[in-house]
Amino acid sequence: DRDVTGVQTCALPISGDVPDASWVVFSADHDLESEFVAQLKTAGATVSMVTAAPNCAFSQTGPQEFRIDPLATDHYYKLVAALGPSEAQNFVNFWSLSHDADSASVTFYSQLFLAQALGEKDLAGQKNMWVVSNGLAEIAQDDRLQREKAILLGICRTVPSEYPNISCGVIDVGAKTPQVAEILIRHCAKKPQKAFTAYRMGRHWVQHFEPVRLAASKQTKAVREGGVYLIRSEEHTSELQSHHDIV
Repeated sequence: DRDVTGVQTCALPISGDVPDASWVVFSADHDLESEFVAQLKTAGATVSMVTAAPNCAFSQTGPQEFRIDPLATDHYYKLVAALGPSEAQNFVNFWSLSHDADSASVTFYSQLFLAQALGEKDLAGQKNMWVVSNGLAEIAQDDRLQREKAILLGICRTVPSEYPNISCGVIDVGAKTPQVAEILIRHCAKKPQKAFTAYRMGRHWVQHFEPVRLAASKQTKAVREGGVYLIRSEEHTSELQSHHDIV
């Protein structure tokens, strides 16, 4: 037997109002992100913005605005310290909402380093880490899969097991549609209920697994119980061939 994976639509409860909490947005200067931040601020939420600049020094560029090197571990510790008494609850990362192949690995490490910084700071209260992305699910006809982004699912499934008060989730929003920013705010205002969710056609889609029974194979087993086998690399194969030629 084995399991096969797929996606199915589901009704995920989302909050009606933006909670009185501080937000940290890792900015990629995306249209959806701009709408997301504007609506948060209109609702009265406190929003800190973080932009990425490779090989830069950590700096605070304005009130609640920061610039970091996304691959510098210590910058995340400095960021958490600089946020200070705001005690941000929701961290939303837009860095992988693109078709750039490198965005997945940068976002992966940013989630890892942020989780470590939050965890070692031992901050009280629930922390929600979200990755807003695309290319992870093939649901609509115009969806374009980016398989290198699968690593984002791994980090979001691992973080909560290491830090019980930190939840992590990925939401794939696909192509920008009307009202998606509002839906995204309501979705991210709560603790992630699934490590992966996709939003398409006004619905939430989640990954699910179904058991499938495979027919018995008629082929003779290549490996038998009690057998003795030699496992060799290509290098060793060439060495064995050389010895054979000498003999």
